[in-house]
Amino acid sequence: MAAKGRPGQEGQHGDDRVRVVDIDDGRTLSIQDIADFHELINAYRALRWLLAAGIAFVMLVGFDKLYGFVKAHWVG
Repeated sequence: MAAKGRPGQEGQHGDDRVRVVDIDDGRTLSIQDIADFHELINAYRALRWLLAAGIAFVMLVGFDKLYGFVKAHWVG
C-alpha cells in the first residue's frame, strides 16, 4: 500500500492515496494508510464507549436488585 517517492511527492495516479510521508527508517506511509489507522482508532473508541455503557447498565440493574433484596429481607 505504501508508495515510493520523495515526501509529499504525488505518484503517477495523481490522487491523495499515493502521497507519502517519510518515516525515520526509510519506510513510507500513504495518506490512505493514515486514514485507515484513524478509522481503526475511532472504531476502538466507539467500542470502548459501548463497553462502558454496558457495564454502567449492568451495575445499575444489579444495584437495583440488591437494594430490593436488602429492603425485602432486612429492612422490613
